[in-house]
Order: sequence, then C-alpha cells, then structure tokens
Amino acid sequence: MESLKQPANLPRTVPKALVRGLAAGQSAKACPARVIFFGTPEFALPTLEALWSLQPKIFLAGVVTGPDKPVGREQKLAPSPVKLWADQHGLPALQPIRLADRAFQAALVALDANLGVIASFGKIIPKGVLGLFPMGVLNVHPSLLPRWRGPSPIQAAIAAGDKETGVTIMLTDEKMDHGSILAQERLALADEETTASVRPLLAKRGASLLKNTLVSWISGEIRPTPQDESAATFSRMLTRASGHIEWNSGVDEIARLVRAYDSWPGTFVFLPDGFRLKILSARAVVGSAAPTAGVGTITEDSLGFPLIRAGDGALLLQRVQPEGKAPMEGDAFLRGHRNLIGQQLR
Repeated sequence: MESLKQPANLPRTVPKALVRGLAAGQSAKACPARVIFFGTPEFALPTLEALWSLQPKIFLAGVVTGPDKPVGREQKLAPSPVKLWADQHGLPALQPIRLADRAFQAALVALDANLGVIASFGKIIPKGVLGLFPMGVLNVHPSLLPRWRGPSPIQAAIAAGDKETGVTIMLTDEKMDHGSILAQERLALADEETTASVRPLLAKRGASLLKNTLVSWISGEIRPTPQDESAATFSRMLTRASGHIEWNSGVDEIARLVRAYDSWPGTFVFLPDGFRLKILSARAVVGSAAPTAGVGTITEDSLGFPLIRAGDGALLLQRVQPEGKAPMEGDAFLRGHRNLIGQQLR
C-alpha cells in the first residue's frame, strides 16, 4: 500500500488525523463538486446529512465548525454537534478561532475543495476564504431574504408577527446575508409558533431545498437573482438582557417575544425582591378581561393565574420559572407568592 504523505502546503500544526483524511480525499478528485461544509449547532445537521446522502454525485471533503466550548457547571470543553457528526463519519474537521488565520486557510486549501456550503456557522466568511471555492459558497439561511438578514432571523420573524417565514439558498459574498438568491421555500406562521418549534422545521426544509438546488447549481441550470436592497431588514444579535420585558409595550408584542425568545435568551421580569422570574409560556388578554391596574402590576385571573398589566392589555403567565427553582405552572407560582398580588414588577 502506498504510504500517505503530508501535503507540502500544510503547516506543521495540522493534526495527523486530518492529514490522513486529506490524503484519502484525494482519490475523489474526479468528482465535479468537492464540498466543504461550514456549520456548528444542531440546526446545521440536516444540511450536513443531505450533503452526505448526495455522494457520490458530490464528494464531502470535510467540515469547518466552531471550537470546543465549556459547558455545564464544571465547564468542561465539549465539541459542537457538527464536530461530533464529523468524527462519527470519519470526516476531517477544522475548528479555527479566526478564519483569517494562515494555518487554517492552508489546511482548507489542502482539503482541495471547490464548493462551500454553510448552515448556521455563526461567522461572516471573509473574502479571502470565499475566494478559495471556484464554484462559490452556498448558504442555507432560515428566512425569506432579504427580510431578516443577520444572526436571529427566526426570532425576528416571530417577534414581528410575520405571517410567513422560510428558507433561502443564497450565494455567499463578503457582506452579511447579502448574496444573490438561488432558491426559496415558504413556511406559513399562525401566531402560535415558537422558535423551538419553527427551527427544526426550517432546518429540514433548508436541507431538502439545498439537496435539490445543489445538483442544479453544479450543472449550471440556475441563474442567481440579486436581492432587493430596498426590502432588506436586519435581525439583531441577542443577549441575555434582550429578554427583559418592558411592560409599557403592547401585550401582543410581549406575547410574541415570549414565543420568539423561548430557546434563547428567554423572557423574564424582576420581582420586587430583585429575583428573576422567567416567563416560559404566556398569552395576551385584551378588552374587558384585562385588569385596570397600573402597568407592570400583578393581579389574578378567575383560575388563579397571574396577570401582569401591559400597555394595552395584560399578559397571563401560563408557565414560569422562579430564579433557582424548577419550572412550574403560573397558578402554582401565585399560590406560593400571594404577597405579590398588587405589586409592580420591573
């Protein structure tokens, strides 16, 4: 058997396991599309599996994913879902801290790919990296671009009360979610979905749409359509503080935020004693059913659930989680905190 030699353009820091993967991948050079996948969280896995299933029409040469991160109370380093998947399938995995790093780019070149695919990678790909892929870099984005570019498109669509969302396959350029569109698929929203319920649907639809689009793109059957810049909207980077409820807001807006932020960052309010109360599930109450107390004041409905007055109605807390305690139904929380009735939250 011919011995495996390290490619000359790899830096010394490249692991031996990666070198073995590179050498093995060289046997697939005859494949017209040799793909590198960029992705990190669980949302990316259906797209990665779709690429795997397309072989031997394409050759999946490796993945680029985020570095291992500390998790749990002990803060032990854990690999991303994409890194775990790659290890299980024997694929080379690059985990750069900086995409501009010379060693990373050299390792990427050595993987000898000509097409990139992105799904929830979390970083803007610099022009120098995009230029390494002659067939371009395709991005599976969970919105109907140009609406909701940016890092939190699913949350933004639900929070805004959009009647539909969807997935877009776009050709990536150096600007955030700016590239031309190759394909789109729509998903209707019915004012009851949460980010946790919509995200897996869009992950699966995006993977299916990519699978159909990729073959046509490789064969040259698709002409990209530039985005309408005048219609572009932008989602924001969410932090833990983004979930703090402002009770002067409209109650429908607050209820949408509860659904939009259910996975991250969560919505919350501060009790009079300074402890945080997470709002896990809630619904808007308007009209004569809404109490007339001051904004932010807790009252009680006929079934014993807490009502908090908002700008134009009240929010009924169906399920909550007091700081340091387990999740519980709203009526159970109020039974244990009768002293809160009539008090104002902040």
